[in-house]
Amino acid sequence: MGELANEATAALKEAGCTEETVTLIFAADLRYLGQQSELTVALDLDPRTHHDAKRIVDVFVPAYKKLYGVNPSHVPIELVTWRVTARGPIIPFNRAMTLPAVYGQPKGTRQVHAWSDGLRVPVYDRNSLAAGQIVKGPAIIEERETTTVIPPEWTATVDKIGCIFARKG
Repeated sequence: MGELANEATAALKEAGCTEETVTLIFAADLRYLGQQSELTVALDLDPRTHHDAKRIVDVFVPAYKKLYGVNPSHVPIELVTWRVTARGPIIPFNRAMTLPAVYGQPKGTRQVHAWSDGLRVPVYDRNSLAAGQIVKGPAIIEERETTTVIPPEWTATVDKIGCIFARKG
């Protein structure tokens, strides 16, 4: 595990992180002896310095029971794999755009032939859509980089940071 941690830390340092900003997260894949599938459990302490097998078992047993509904406690537990995840600093989120305060209206319509010949659908400017706005399909949402097409019987909702989520129904 030391090698894994060192390798992961070195990769992040090479990417520009300082050692102080690297966080190591430890986990283990365990199973009851003879089984073919493992269950990954997160460890709250670094197993390189805290050699407490009981602590790992105490995390595995309830996780296994929650997933499968039973615990074959008479069967020995087997640790299959150690896992080390290295994470760099969490970078604050910066919005790519400021959303308008009022819902945007279609800037026009366009004739399309996707669902039926000659159907006219509203066209929205992506930058005009506000948080919480719902666009019912069929519709087109245009922006410089892409065009989003909302089919009939679908709705698109704009979330609080401007992402568009399209759902059928």
